[in-house]
Amino acid sequence: PTEITLLTLNVNGIRSALENGLLQFLQDNPHDILVATELKLSEKSIPGIRQALSQQYTTVEIHAGHNSSGVLIASKLDEEPVFTTGMPHVDSTVEEPRVLTASFHLTPMVIVAVYVPFNNPKTVNRDIYAATFRQRLFEYLAQIHPRTSQRYRDVIVAGDFQVALADIDESVQVLESPGSTTAERQDFHDILVLGFSDTFRDLHPATREYTCESTYPEWNIPGQTKRASKRIDHILVSPRVKPIESRI
Repeated sequence: PTEITLLTLNVNGIRSALENGLLQFLQDNPHDILVATELKLSEKSIPGIRQALSQQYTTVEIHAGHNSSGVLIASKLDEEPVFTTGMPHVDSTVEEPRVLTASFHLTPMVIVAVYVPFNNPKTVNRDIYAATFRQRLFEYLAQIHPRTSQRYRDVIVAGDFQVALADIDESVQVLESPGSTTAERQDFHDILVLGFSDTFRDLHPATREYTCESTYPEWNIPGQTKRASKRIDHILVSPRVKPIESRI
């Protein structure tokens, strides 16, 4: 058995986050592996960000180059993993930097960083893209799950899934609001049925805590609320991974 501490963090622009104390935050919250999402990072900025993070991590891999997405995995483990970008062996129609996978050998595990597209009804065809992405993600995770993979590696999937699975995962209930639609919840539920566990909910079955707070009008009831919260960032694990602690 090996103990691993993993931190997932939506940075909402990593350059701005670094200017506002990200390195100190990472130092104050000890962990072995960092999954960061929504980097908002151009290709030319990647080397500078990698250098800054290398002060604390043995290995830093960044999958970015898009103004609204991007993911990274940074590890303090001695072993340098094998990285793959995107979702290999899954049919791709549109490719944005939203999935990055790290495969470790000495500790046989796979870390998948995920930044699911926001199901924004005000952006033309974004709901179709988001739904297609979720289906492809399901197919990819089904392929690498230990029950179906040719080589057994425990799998940890972390990042921003853009969905609150149940009413307990949101502070305001708005019928069919983005991040809580029936389709989004079903797609997330299907991933759990594959054989993944929601670490936070498993350890805190009745706790109301959230990872995102927003004034986004689609999340609020006009005249009643101005700011709503949802638990849309998750860490999912395959069966042999036993969560000891999970906190927001």
